[in-house]
Amino acid sequence: PDAGLGVQVHAVAVSTGLSGDIFVANALVAMYGGFGFVDEARRVFDEAARDRNAVSWNGLMSAFVKNDRCSDAVELFGEIVWGGVRPNEFGFSCVVNACTGSRDLEAGRKVHAMVVRTGYDKDVFTANALVDMYSKLGDIHMAAAVFGKVPKTDVVSWNAFISGCVLHGHDQHALELLLQMKSSG
Repeated sequence: PDAGLGVQVHAVAVSTGLSGDIFVANALVAMYGGFGFVDEARRVFDEAARDRNAVSWNGLMSAFVKNDRCSDAVELFGEIVWGGVRPNEFGFSCVVNACTGSRDLEAGRKVHAMVVRTGYDKDVFTANALVDMYSKLGDIHMAAAVFGKVPKTDVVSWNAFISGCVLHGHDQHALELLLQMKSSG
């Protein structure tokens, strides 16, 4: 599908009155974000202001991240929290990826604290995103601490930690981790 078709779909939604439906609005936000039209996604999001839900917020945040507007995604997460919307595991993993993309370790630490307070540190996707963030941003000690608490490590957990070690010159530790990964199956 192309963006022209997406614009036509939006026009049909508006002409039939369906653009006011939150499910349609969320789909339009995702569609525009997928095509790289983040400002259009934001406009649809803003028009759905009174009916927005966690899916709405996560959709726009994801659109920002996918289109290299990670600082905007981090800022939007602040709006989510101050707006009283409780983030879910998708929102947390998305904002952690945004902190990584914007290289905002301070914001990442704050999000990490919120993740722990809300219990989402037990979610493997969120935990993996945290390992990746700390690894890529050079805090190998925190990456190790988070990695050690991942409920069920998978290939993503291991690769995030190992690549972070390599990226920041901890080659011996990376080799040790590779051997541990291999022996763990």
